[in-house]
Amino acid sequence: MEDTSERIIGCIDGSLLHVVTDNDEVSLHFDGRVARISLAAAKLLANTLNPDDTRRAKVPMRHSRRGGGSSRMGAPVNPSVLDLVDKGYLTPGEILSLHHLGNKHSGVVRADGQIEVDGVANATLSAAAAFTTGVTLNGWQVWRLDDGSLIDSLRWHVRADEFPGEGHQLAATSANEKRMIAKRWVQHALEKGLDPSVQNDSQINLMLGAKNYAASTINNYKLHLNDWFKFYSKKPLLEQRSNSKQD
Repeated sequence: MEDTSERIIGCIDGSLLHVVTDNDEVSLHFDGRVARISLAAAKLLANTLNPDDTRRAKVPMRHSRRGGGSSRMGAPVNPSVLDLVDKGYLTPGEILSLHHLGNKHSGVVRADGQIEVDGVANATLSAAAAFTTGVTLNGWQVWRLDDGSLIDSLRWHVRADEFPGEGHQLAATSANEKRMIAKRWVQHALEKGLDPSVQNDSQINLMLGAKNYAASTINNYKLHLNDWFKFYSKKPLLEQRSNSKQD
């Protein structure tokens, strides 16, 4: 019976380091190159790269080459205002603004995650928007930060920080690489006024092309972003930052 498997044992300068076993043969795969090594040498290298992580991600070779989602991924996250405060993306006392029908309104972020408007605490952004305007609005899409960007943009940073999701079962090296490229994509997308949940191949190529990555590294990063879009592809579009700031 064929026994082919791949062990992801580390990440060097953005490229994954793999040990591939095919029956009794062992090879080291890195940056598009392959070298035959002994199993003992592979274990020693794994322990050197990951002294605190004795677990190794073992997946079929055919799965890693073809890509796709992983059953070891966690669950998407949907941060609240309190989460943003707890993680330092919002500061208690920070002022939010809302423009409606030519009028500018203000709200204050409280330490408990509520939004205070005219001395009244509102449990959610939408409740604060309704209290302020008298109409039903999606608070995440109307309240803005001091720089004019929607508060919803902060939730994308938290989602990237938590990628590959709550309760994931991936090895630390694989999870860290997924998280790293998700954070880079979110930052790039928001700077370009794009929705981080929408796959934009030209912008992804632009982002990755700015670095001198090997082809194998680029392919790995694109596979990680595929998992990202599977998590968040149904989120609403963000407005462009260049058009968001109002006096």
